[in-house]
Amino acid sequence: MADPKPIGAPDVIGRQSLADALDALFLSAHSQRLQFARDLVGLILTLTNAESVVAFKPGSPMEVLAEAGTPRDLDGDRKAARKSEDRASVLHAAPTRLAASLEDQAGRTLLISVAMMPGNQIAVSLAHERLEMIRTICRLRGQSAHLSLPQGLFNAIAEVASGDWSKAQELADLIARATGEPAIMLGQLQGGCVREVHISGQAVVADRASARISAVEEMERAVRMPGANRCALVVGSAATQAVITTQERPLPEPIAQALTEVFNAHSRHGAYKPRLRKAAKVIGCIMAVMALGLVPVSDGVNLPASLVAQNHRTVTAPFDGRVAEIAVKDGQSVRAGETVLLRMDTTEIEADIALAVADLSAAITRRDAARGTRDAAALREAEIETTQATLRHDALKAQLGRADVLAPIDGIVQAEALEQRASSYVSLGTTVLEIVDPDTLEVEIMVSPRARGRLNAGAIGRFQPDAIPTTKIGFDLSTISVAPVSARKDVNFAARSKPLHGLDTSRLRPGMEGVARFEHDDLPLAVLIWRRIRDWALLTLWI
Repeated sequence: MADPKPIGAPDVIGRQSLADALDALFLSAHSQRLQFARDLVGLILTLTNAESVVAFKPGSPMEVLAEAGTPRDLDGDRKAARKSEDRASVLHAAPTRLAASLEDQAGRTLLISVAMMPGNQIAVSLAHERLEMIRTICRLRGQSAHLSLPQGLFNAIAEVASGDWSKAQELADLIARATGEPAIMLGQLQGGCVREVHISGQAVVADRASARISAVEEMERAVRMPGANRCALVVGSAATQAVITTQERPLPEPIAQALTEVFNAHSRHGAYKPRLRKAAKVIGCIMAVMALGLVPVSDGVNLPASLVAQNHRTVTAPFDGRVAEIAVKDGQSVRAGETVLLRMDTTEIEADIALAVADLSAAITRRDAARGTRDAAALREAEIETTQATLRHDALKAQLGRADVLAPIDGIVQAEALEQRASSYVSLGTTVLEIVDPDTLEVEIMVSPRARGRLNAGAIGRFQPDAIPTTKIGFDLSTISVAPVSARKDVNFAARSKPLHGLDTSRLRPGMEGVARFEHDDLPLAVLIWRRIRDWALLTLWI
């Protein structure tokens, strides 16, 4: 009959648990030491994903019993295995080499050396955990003849110890059958509090609810006061524990030993997982921060700014009176000397002109009569009166000519609530509207002292009005004042852009405030933050 396939083959591992695989080794008909060693190293190679596994026979010199994988440093394997001979746990002999002392099916010692792939400490830690479990299981299985463990009990212990609490009820039933106890209570605890309780032999428990409450109290007391209940066995780590309680007598020593050894072995090396997860999170955060620090960010500066017009005219009332008509609208384009902006009411002026004409005619008549009488004094008085009447008439005629106000420059009308001005009484010099030349719009920027050193004439910027945040207007910086503007509350330097040509000025108005941004070279975020911290330290701490 052909030899069976080594138990360490991947297809066997895929169908069996670790305890089942080791059971197959110990119960195999091919129980010779050499065959056992070959199958064991194959199993370890598969479970740990190692580069090589070598089994040695203790003695001098150490004889190689079996090997799997590709051993590259047999002397190093032999030295590591020799160091593990007297140790009760797995030896971390080198960054990528583990060693352990195992027992075969006859209770004899095998020295195992496991060489891992370099550069993966997480894989080494997982291999350390699995090798420790194999060491514990092999020792207990090698002593199974003395421990008298029922078939299947050891596998159930190993599965629950590895975290599979779906097998907890089966384990409680197996312990009950092995010990003859009417009820075995198996509980899972975390932080001293019971999470799950499984009771075997529940058919003989009259009041299950009461039994569960009692079991929870006994288990939690066994954790708080070790040794207070001789029928309670606490196994596992302080973070995750299992408690097994009986009703009449303590668990037999072989079963208690098996429970303690397997649970404690898993608890010791199960601690690698949280540490590895924590280390992975820390490394991930560090990597994320480093990646974020390499993201290129524009080293720009934002400054308060507003729109101003170099060429603009204020249109005022030409004389005291009532506004008869506003002939334009806000935003309307006008032509200099052609477009009528507003008309004043001329009713009173025309009446005054009619009176002035009558007065002038009467004065001329009196002057002519005085010339006929050759009265020099009367003639002089009549001429003065005629001159005054003429001046008053001419002044009224001139006022009448100013009633229609024409646009002083080409541009756009800028005013609010123009329609409310119609039919209203205004005084001489009252502002009615404003004409702005859109071709002379400029951006006025208030440059802070910190940004002053980074800006020069010719810098390219963008202006974004607060009223129209979707609009971004490009401009070239024309001038920056040498001295700061002291009249303002904050000390800033005034800067002006070149005229903004070729823009849609229908929505732009002088006086609009916003933000002017000047872009500089892109820098990694980490460099940008470092510069900010450095500048703050230099200015604040005088470093």
